Amino acid sequence: MNFFRNNLDKAQSPYLKQHAQNPVFWQTWHRAVFEEAQRRDCLVILSIGYATCHWCHVMEHESFSDPLVAEVMNAHYLCIKVDREELPDVDAYYMDAVQAMGIPGGWPLNLILLSDGRPVFGGTYFPKQRWLRLLQDLAELYKSEKKRFLEYAEQLALALQEYGPTGSRVPQQTDESQLKEALNTLFQQFDTSYGGLKKAPKFPVPVWWNFVLDYALLHQRPDLADHVHFTLGKMALSGLRDHVEGGFFRYSTDAAWHIPHFEKMLYDNAQLISLFSRAYRHRHIPLYKDVVNTTTAWLEARLQLPNGLYASGLDADSAEGEGAYYTFREEELKNLGGTEFSCMAEALGILPELRWEGRYHVFPKKLFDAFPAEGKDATYYTHVWTALRTLRQDRPTPALDDKALLGWNALLVKAFVEAAWAFPKAGFEEKAQNLAQRLKDHFLSEKNRPLRCCYPDGTRISARSDDLALAIEAFIYLAALTGSDAHWQLAVQLMNLALETFGDPAEPFFRMTSLQENNLLPAPLYETEDSVIPSANAVMCGNLMYLGIFTGNTAWIENALRMLEAIRPMAYRYPGAHGLWLSWQSLLPEGPAISALTNRAPDKWMEVAQCYRPGVLPIKGSETSAWPFIAEKRRAPGSWHLCNVHTCLPPAAHFCASSED
Repeated sequence: MNFFRNNLDKAQSPYLKQHAQNPVFWQTWHRAVFEEAQRRDCLVILSIGYATCHWCHVMEHESFSDPLVAEVMNAHYLCIKVDREELPDVDAYYMDAVQAMGIPGGWPLNLILLSDGRPVFGGTYFPKQRWLRLLQDLAELYKSEKKRFLEYAEQLALALQEYGPTGSRVPQQTDESQLKEALNTLFQQFDTSYGGLKKAPKFPVPVWWNFVLDYALLHQRPDLADHVHFTLGKMALSGLRDHVEGGFFRYSTDAAWHIPHFEKMLYDNAQLISLFSRAYRHRHIPLYKDVVNTTTAWLEARLQLPNGLYASGLDADSAEGEGAYYTFREEELKNLGGTEFSCMAEALGILPELRWEGRYHVFPKKLFDAFPAEGKDATYYTHVWTALRTLRQDRPTPALDDKALLGWNALLVKAFVEAAWAFPKAGFEEKAQNLAQRLKDHFLSEKNRPLRCCYPDGTRISARSDDLALAIEAFIYLAALTGSDAHWQLAVQLMNLALETFGDPAEPFFRMTSLQENNLLPAPLYETEDSVIPSANAVMCGNLMYLGIFTGNTAWIENALRMLEAIRPMAYRYPGAHGLWLSWQSLLPEGPAISALTNRAPDKWMEVAQCYRPGVLPIKGSETSAWPFIAEKRRAPGSWHLCNVHTCLPPAAHFCASSED
């Protein structure tokens, strides 16, 4: 490798390409970089981000494009650029390190490492002058007081180990009262004015609201279910949603969901389709159906690639600046509204206090303020959105991060399945089948080597445990929807591969990176906390239980129960970061269940759309299935057969009933 040039010119990642012309001598994540740092006895700069990250763009423009800054970086450091979406394990490990330093995480994530990869300093966005001064000071300090760096690195490494999911600092108390106390504290933070929690910035966090809905139904807490639906309604009518073209932005910058951060990500929109579909099965609110349909239409129009897969996201920035594509100047809106502008301003929130960067981000504020009362002027808004779409047509569009990822596309397969259960005649089953085939063609075609992402030039990146967890989940859901033996077989095959590749004999959890892979991280990583995506281990736990019940593999069920036992202290102490774990935990002792129906009663399959049952996976039976679980149920056609992790119940006449009265 030539360490005296920027080596990102051959990178396929859209994020790395954005830095390929920097005067900084950027290198990719590679063992040779650390070996060279050891030879030079110098520090390493690790900078992590992603293609649609606004503040990553700002720091690239301010600092990494500046020759003076580059001169300091090149003279005293070796510099590595990482796309967090390509290497989530690298991002996760160093994000934990920064947070262990007492610094809030985020992107860009910038760290100073020793030559063995251990971190000694970190942060997120740094203004140019502060970044420059910091680099100069640390370089000088390292020359004179290297021992202090080594001592701090050792202390931080021990802290990371102790606070891991099985570390010595994990709380040992598992009293149910502790969980109730922690949950009540979170429930008291419910924002009764705008939905969600009382804080800003405000993220949609679908995994958390899925848990709250499950908890509400399992514990007969209609007040909690009401707040979930209140939150979804507010989000659906707020500035978090793009009412002109469809889809949701990444988060709101304010507590009232008015002004978003204008990135649009596949993982958010896929999970929100799942959440709104699930919520629709609980309460048939027409707004939810509109959300699912328009979000799907936007995904197909803007993120679907020619090969049928879906891209990772759209940038917040366009050629005219952050949010410029999505927002409107006042004169544009006045020309559109004409003599009715005052009414339009009231309806769309075109108010001085909602001006952002001299422009307006419009949403149906009148409906938003009135919710949960129903609005009566939906037709008016339809005309407005059409007119505003026309205004956007000639604008420079935000950049597309055209990287397709296995895990995020698997989330969308699951979303289409959830939508098919909620809206059985809307074509979502076909969408799920088509996308699943693309996953098999592009990510799962190489035996025993699933891929995380792949590029046209042949560059391949191996799957991490989150990719495999989400892919297994997607094929379990699709198998349940279609009754296909082939989908069940693939889910089982991938589960065996996951255990072989990511299972750790010394721990109950799955590693994030393959045991066979030559990993450069200073310590193994176990992803157990939810982020914007559910924890890989929590997803894998559910996969083991569902497949264990279906196949009769009790070892898989026992594996999942060990995971739940090990995570319980952390989940009970920090419930906000363990939503999916708590969904599984709240179903114990029976655990999640599958409920199978023979396909000789297709009318009864429509019952799935009529109610949502936490943890119960509805399975469409098959007349020809070779799986014993399905074949055994043919003796009672037209009935639902529910089995959990311990037992099978008597057949029930209806999906919404647990057994015959």
